[in-house]
Amino acid sequence: DRGSSRVNADPARSYGPFHGIQQIAGPERTVTSGNSAAAAEAADTVVVIVGYTPGDEGEEYYLAEGGDRKSLDLPPGHNELVTQVLDQNKPTVIIVQSGSIVNLPWLSHPNQNQATIWAGYPGMRGGLALGKLLFGEANFSGKLPMAWPLESELPAFKTEETRTEMGFFFGYRWYDQKAALGEPVSLVFPFGWGVSYTTFRYSNLRLPCADVTEDAVLYVEVDITNTGAVDGEEVPMLFVAGPPKPAGMTGERNVKELKSFAKVVVPARSTVTATLPVRVQDLRHWEGGADGRWVIDPGDYTLLVGPNAAPDALTLSGVVNIHP
Repeated sequence: DRGSSRVNADPARSYGPFHGIQQIAGPERTVTSGNSAAAAEAADTVVVIVGYTPGDEGEEYYLAEGGDRKSLDLPPGHNELVTQVLDQNKPTVIIVQSGSIVNLPWLSHPNQNQATIWAGYPGMRGGLALGKLLFGEANFSGKLPMAWPLESELPAFKTEETRTEMGFFFGYRWYDQKAALGEPVSLVFPFGWGVSYTTFRYSNLRLPCADVTEDAVLYVEVDITNTGAVDGEEVPMLFVAGPPKPAGMTGERNVKELKSFAKVVVPARSTVTATLPVRVQDLRHWEGGADGRWVIDPGDYTLLVGPNAAPDALTLSGVVNIHP
């Protein structure tokens, strides 16, 4: 990768997906590779690698297309390969390497004995990490850092041929705003989505107090139970939904905003407490132009805790009043 960070990998220490999976598989398993669906015909389980390279979508590369993708589609042939492999009705893992979201048409394939892993660009040792995850030596714990929409749900990128305008609402906040206005929203995955080899249950949300001043810090606690038989790590997220915008204020307000998160280790069949600190100063908004000021809206704030940003995932909530 010679993108904006000017990274130079060491080939002698690098592990791509094939060699990493092969090493973790050990001598008792046979791992082969190929570039067609026919190569998978003799396999018990298939891993398909699709996606892009930094050269395909990196803005600093001198490409005829400028390095930007014009759609969420994968390169030609990738979707076809996945479909042909899934047609063999074998357990199939699809690993997507890309800098951002792509279309995932295979999610609706009749062969549902499948799993999709978004690996991003995992780096020169990423193959070993993938091998450990696939064979259960490590457990998945990552969460999506963005909402994953259908291409039809994306806002317009260009307002004119050479002009792009970025509004106040962006990412999951934009989809929250659409839903609040009564517009339909259909996301493939919500912001913060992620699964693992176990499951977690959230309970017993605790707020330290019901009234705070503008310089306070709230230490919110929630219990997380690993309901499965495999040790795991979970990332609880805390979103804040503020009161209605005060009269006379001109700035916009998001439906909710992520204001705290933590990563906790939860052994199988056990419960741990996660602490999610929230600084009241992080709830302020900019009011006015270049000569404006920061303001904190007084009133009741709803704190929502769960595994991701989907409304049905934020099952625990509490209210705190903020006053000057």
